[in-house]
Amino acid sequence: FIQQNHDGLPQKAGMPQRLVNEIHGGIFDPSNPCVPMTGKLREDLFKDLLHCERTADLMLTLGSSLSGMNSDRLVKTCAERAQRAKSRGEDCLGSVIVSLQTTPHDAQASVRIYATIDRTMELLTELLELEVSPPEAPPPPLPSSHRPLGVEHEVFEVPYDAEGRRLPEGQPCRRWDLRTRSIHFLTVGPSKGARAI
Repeated sequence: FIQQNHDGLPQKAGMPQRLVNEIHGGIFDPSNPCVPMTGKLREDLFKDLLHCERTADLMLTLGSSLSGMNSDRLVKTCAERAQRAKSRGEDCLGSVIVSLQTTPHDAQASVRIYATIDRTMELLTELLELEVSPPEAPPPPLPSSHRPLGVEHEVFEVPYDAEGRRLPEGQPCRRWDLRTRSIHFLTVGPSKGARAI
């Protein structure tokens, strides 16, 4: 799952972090700070993006304008692979684009849907007879083990060290105090060492 946005919405919807490549960084992952437009992508994530580009035979693009970001290459490459495969009688599904606006890759898409993502997914889940929680259902509460001072305090147990690196499985978590007036320091990126309150 290649995520171009920084918002963490796939994870909030239940997608496990280990399956998400937040290629441009993520605001909820201290080990993967947001990358500015002129910045350098994290090497391991870019390598994963290239692997996906080389191996995908179906690319589903949801809500992107495909306006020139690095991950657009997956849509283009997969569509080209499908066109070559079709001429040779081979299987490759190509790209599917779901968006209300036009994109530079619409003409090469195997399927182009001009609709909202919500409506498209509603129809798809009906067709596949999947059970999905209604949107009114509140998200599951964060386990109390991650809120050491209780849910009324913005203090969390997080699996990162003081430098923002993810801790190995089984290591004790650190407390991250997000209460008003708490002080934080950026540990990576162009603003490394900057103080935030």
